Amino acid sequence: MITPEYSIWVAMRARCRGNHRNYGARGITVCERWNSFANFLADMGPRPSKDHSIDRINNDGNYEPGNCRWATHQQQMRNRGCNRYLTHNGETLMLVEWAERTGLLPHTILTRISRGWTIADALTSPTRVHYDIGDERLTMEELIARSGLSKSALSTRIGRGWPATRILRPVGHARGDARHGTRIADAQIRTARILRGLGVAVNDIAAWLGTTPGYVRKVFNGNRRVYA
Repeated sequence: MITPEYSIWVAMRARCRGNHRNYGARGITVCERWNSFANFLADMGPRPSKDHSIDRINNDGNYEPGNCRWATHQQQMRNRGCNRYLTHNGETLMLVEWAERTGLLPHTILTRISRGWTIADALTSPTRVHYDIGDERLTMEELIARSGLSKSALSTRIGRGWPATRILRPVGHARGDARHGTRIADAQIRTARILRGLGVAVNDIAAWLGTTPGYVRKVFNGNRRVYA
């Protein structure tokens, strides 16, 4: 029966015998003692769990007793040669540790720093998801301000793949809009009434709302079953 430890031992030797850029090509070798699987298992022991794999403590060192351990993926990430330290508020931690503490992705933190962000801003600024709407990249807050719709209504439209012209439409009148049954905020209707009171033509209000003049008249007459 092939055990997980045996499979790991075979893969370890193959990496170092081949031309793998992170192992054999770097001169990483397996010590002579570990050419025997029995010796390897005697030195390492069984791996603690299925989440553990072999890890070199010194990334520039070889596979040999004293430089290898069983480690989880998270522990190995902390030990990667490409990891770096960042200092913030007098505390120095590895990038992956800052990522764990802040909830940000390591890639996000590094990208921010590469763009000229200070370490403090890179670690403390929350992420903002942007949506590609036509030729623009907008945050959810900007979409809400622009359309007057709720976050849930916008998320539904975006998730269903609506085109940009429909995603931002304040009030819909097409059958395809009505079946979703998302009620428009009263603020849009109040604004429309104010515009009408200022003498703005019904046709112009309809164009602003993205609907028909007849539909606007129904809203003004109290039949305001309005859908997004």
